[in-house]
Amino acid sequence: MGDAYNRHVLTLQIGDRVSKVIDYILTSYQPDFAVVQGNRLLGVITRDDVLRVLANPPRDIEVPVPDIYVTLIMQREVMQVEASQSLDEVRQLMSERGVRFVAVYEQGMYLGLVNMDDIAEAFAVLAFAERYEQNRQQQRVD
Repeated sequence: MGDAYNRHVLTLQIGDRVSKVIDYILTSYQPDFAVVQGNRLLGVITRDDVLRVLANPPRDIEVPVPDIYVTLIMQREVMQVEASQSLDEVRQLMSERGVRFVAVYEQGMYLGLVNMDDIAEAFAVLAFAERYEQNRQQQRVD
C-alpha cells in the first residue's frame, strides 16, 4: 500500500470552504480530498458529498453551499490501513466493508488516500512490469 497512494494530491485544510472543493473537482481528476490539519487526517470529502449537498442544501445553514466549511460535510470515519499491507489484502478488506477509499498510515503517520481505482491501476502496472521483466529474461535466454 505504501507504493499505491498518490503523493501529489490536492488536500484541504480545516478552514477551507466547499467552493475550494468545487474548484478542485472542476480542475482535477481527483475524486476524494483529505481534510488535514498539519499531518493529521481529520476527514475526507468526496465529489459525491459535494454533489449531494449542492442538490440538497442543509436547511439549518443560512449561507450558500459554496461558503460552508468543508468540516461540516466531510466524512469523519475513514478506514485506516498500514503502508505495509498488500494491495490484495486491502482490496479484499475494502470489498468486505463496502468502502471506496482508505487512509494509508505508516507508524501512526498519515500518508494519503487510496481508492479502488488506485488499487486497480497499481495491479495493472504491476502486471505489465512483470510481463516486461519476463520478456527481458526470455530475450536473454534466446
